Amino acid sequence: MFAIIKDSIFFFRTNFRPIAILCCIIEGPYILASNISAFSDPAPAVSYWLAVILLGATLVIYPYLTGTQIYLFYALFNGQSPTIGQCLSKGWSCLLRLVLASFISLLLTLIGLTLFIIPGIIVAARLSLSSFFIVIEGYDTVDALKHSFAVTREYTLLIVNSFMLLILVLILPQLVVYMGLAQLGLYTFISSTLLDLVSVILSSLFFVLLFRIYCLYKRKEEALLTNQMTS
Repeated sequence: MFAIIKDSIFFFRTNFRPIAILCCIIEGPYILASNISAFSDPAPAVSYWLAVILLGATLVIYPYLTGTQIYLFYALFNGQSPTIGQCLSKGWSCLLRLVLASFISLLLTLIGLTLFIIPGIIVAARLSLSSFFIVIEGYDTVDALKHSFAVTREYTLLIVNSFMLLILVLILPQLVVYMGLAQLGLYTFISSTLLDLVSVILSSLFFVLLFRIYCLYKRKEEALLTNQMTS
C-alpha cells in the first residue's frame, strides 16, 4: 500500500502543472459561482435556482473532470504529451457514459451505506475503476461497472486502506484550515475560493492512486495472457 501511494505522489508531483490546469479550467467556474452564491445575499428565488443549477452542475462537472484526468494520466504514462484541448475533448466524448456511471455508482454506494456503512464503502471501491474502462477501453456504462466490480475483488482492501490514509493526510488538514480561518474571521470569498481550488487539485491524488491500481491490474492481465500464449 505504501509503495503505491508513494508512486502516486511522485506521479502527481511530476505532472502537477497539467493536473492543476485541468482542475482550474473545469472546477474553477463552478467554485467561483458556488462561492458567489454563498457569500452574497440574493433574493430567495434567485438563491433557489442557483442551488438547483449548482447541484445539476455537480453531477456533470465531477465526471467530466474524471474523464479528462484519466486521459491525461494514461497519455503521460505512455510517454505522450497531450494538450489540454485533447484532454477536454476526450472527456467530452465520454461525458454521457461517465455521468451515468457516476450516478449509478453514487446511488449504489448510498444504498450500501444505509446497510451498516461498510457495504457502501466496499461497493464504492469495487466500482471505482469503471471510469477507466470507459475512457481508456471504450466500455459502455453498464459493462464498465460490471467489469470494475469483477476485477477489483482482489484490490478492494488496497483501495479502501489507501483512500483512508489519503483522507487522513489530505482532507483532515484542510478541514482544520477551514475551521481555523472561520475562527479568526478570515474565511472570506477570496480565501474560500482559493482553498476550494487547492482542495480540488489535491483531491486529484485520489484519481492518480486509482490510475496506478488500474495499471497494476492491466500488468497482471497482460502477464496472464502472455503465460497462456506461451503455455
